[in-house]
Amino acid sequence: QHHTTVQQQQQQQPSVGLEYLKGHKDQVTCLSFNHNCSLLASGSEDGTVRVWDVSRKIAIKCLSSSSPSRDHPHPINSVSFHPDGYQIFCAQGHKVKVYDIRKPEVMMTDASHIYDYNEEEVNQVSISPDGKFMAAGDDTGETKIVDLSRTALSSTLSKRHSNVCAAVVFRQDTSQEVITGGMDCQIIQWSIFRGRHIFIENLAKAPTTAQTMNPPMVHCLACPPLPPPPSSSSSLPRRAAIYRNEVAG
Repeated sequence: QHHTTVQQQQQQQPSVGLEYLKGHKDQVTCLSFNHNCSLLASGSEDGTVRVWDVSRKIAIKCLSSSSPSRDHPHPINSVSFHPDGYQIFCAQGHKVKVYDIRKPEVMMTDASHIYDYNEEEVNQVSISPDGKFMAAGDDTGETKIVDLSRTALSSTLSKRHSNVCAAVVFRQDTSQEVITGGMDCQIIQWSIFRGRHIFIENLAKAPTTAQTMNPPMVHCLACPPLPPPPSSSSSLPRRAAIYRNEVAG
């Protein structure tokens, strides 16, 4: 059975424990913690998103909208919590669906909003640190920037990736820039308001001893979080989520 593993480490304790969250019926594809790591969202090839209460180790929500076939649902390619902690953005097919988990239903089949701006399959969705913008990178190599306050397309970042845009992430110190990575081995930094690139790194041209038959395609990107304020508690748990053919966290 496919499951999610949650890895939790208290700062005072050197040991690391693994806990498995079981529920998905197929491979787990993506994960996202909320702002304080109390909730974990996991997306799967079974076409559902499970929302887990990490401390109680139980699923509290199952998000599943209609699909072409119940036997062959579209997999969830990416899932991301909004900074407000109660909206979850799910990339499924060429659409991004938003669910409000404050609603009382445990089985949620109706998305509160659906963004349909990408022409092909969305591979990753990212929300800006201030919660005002969404970025969705797709198989065309484009990234759509959506103004969430107006629920409208703000800009399209295009004509730089020559292949699939597999990863997109907002910088944590500004909501004005995103970084994308693609199957063309490029990492690109963009200004979302100007719709232009700021910097391009082509990993295929970087000095390396790796074999040329294994090109450095970019599958995932992460920006380091901002350091906590001095007044924050140092006893808060640190959590990491990992997935293979299962959800591990």
